[in-house]
This record gives sequence, C-alpha cells and structure tokens, in this order.
Amino acid sequence: MERNEPGRERVNAPLIDAYGRNFHSQDTTTPISMAGVNGRTRFNELPVEQPGRFCAVSRQMILLTEASAVPIIFGPPPRIGDEINGATGCVLRLRSGIFVVTAGHVLTGYETRLAAGEELVWQVGRLPFDPLSRVAWRDQSTDTVFLALTEEEASQVGSSILSPSTGWPPRAPNAGQLLIISGYPKVTRASQGSGRIGSGSVSMILRVTAANDRQVTCQIEQNDLVSFDANPVPDAGIDLGGWSGAPALLVGGLSYPLIGVVS
Repeated sequence: MERNEPGRERVNAPLIDAYGRNFHSQDTTTPISMAGVNGRTRFNELPVEQPGRFCAVSRQMILLTEASAVPIIFGPPPRIGDEINGATGCVLRLRSGIFVVTAGHVLTGYETRLAAGEELVWQVGRLPFDPLSRVAWRDQSTDTVFLALTEEEASQVGSSILSPSTGWPPRAPNAGQLLIISGYPKVTRASQGSGRIGSGSVSMILRVTAANDRQVTCQIEQNDLVSFDANPVPDAGIDLGGWSGAPALLVGGLSYPLIGVVS
C-alpha cells in the first residue's frame, strides 16, 4: 500500500475527551467496495434486487474493522494550540502482550516534531501516553510499529481488541482475495464550532492485486468503486492522509484476521 506521510492538521475523529475535551465524533462512515475490474459497471448491471443485498452484506462486513480502527492524534496541549497530526491504528492482543499497531512513519512524524522542540501530546483513542517509552517492535522495511499497553490501558482506548485468529505472524494473502480497511482520513473532518472537530471513518473492501511477505498492494481504480451507503465514492486523486496505520483485515469464511496496516 502506498506510503502516505503524516501531514499537518490531520485531525481524525472520533477525537477524544481526554485531549482537553475539544473533540467530538460525528460518527459518520463512508463505506466503499471494489470487487474487481469495472466493478461499478457490473454492479449497475445486477438484477434489481441484488444491489440492495450486496450493500447490506458489505455494511455488515465492515463492522468488525470499524470497531477495531482507532484514531491517533498528536499535537501541542490545548492550552498551547497549534498544528495537530492524525493517523489510525488498532489494538492487537498477542501471547506476548497487548499492543497498539500503526504505521512506523506516524511515530517518526511525532519524533520529528519533538526534535524540533515542540511540546506534544500523543493519544490513541481515549488514551494519552508517551509512545517512545512503549516501543516493543519497529520495522522500517514494513513501516510498522508496535507500542506496548497494559490490560487496563487497552480497555481505555475505546476500540475492539483484535486477536490473531489464524496464527501470528499472518501469512501473506493471495492476489484476488479481499481486504477490509477502515481509517480516519483528514478529508472526513468537519469543524462544528466551539472548538469541536468531528469526523468519521472511511472503510473500503479492496481486492489484493499483489502480495509478498512484507507488502500487500491493492490497486484502486475509480471506475471500480461502488458506495454501499448514501455517501458518494471519493473523487479521483483524493488525499486519504490520516488513513496511515489503518488496520487491514483479510476476508475469510469464519474469521477476518489482521494481516497488516496501511503504510
């Protein structure tokens, strides 16, 4: 998945009472499906009763991913104000512990601002903490970082906790399999006045076009996108900054295991 550097002002809600009680979630969602080449054309050619069924099933499929995706923000304390960065992550339970998993370059962006002398707050869901003291594993080649949490802290984040239903580490998916991805991009952010910012998630069902042990690629074509709710599909070339670190779950018959995060 294409790398997307964390940009300034990427505030991705639902954001977070503990961060100065300045943020509020609109709890809106834009779910999109890409079933394959010319997906929209084939969708429009379905018999009249099938599009509704397809959309209903798709909405149910994304519920697990949406419940596990959690917004990450970092920026100066509210008493100072200034630019805020946002990204996405998830909480994963392994035998060795519980971890926040996100894209490594998100933490790099935090480190860069700290090195410039800024005072910053890092917050995952409802939980503020120092991420640098929690780094349990970091791999630049896969752009992935694991941040250790306690059981109590994990319960404070506010998201579902994922477990490796098919073993860990996960096996690479095959080309043609489907992934469900949910995250909090800047594009869904909206100012609601009185210092409150709301936003919702963007969820997509994407087909794997290439994969190996370290990287999975989903090529997105505008003509393949089908919205399965009332929201329109994103415009071509739209910036999904803030989706970095979003969990990617593999669609399976009995389980939807985590196989990676958006880079």
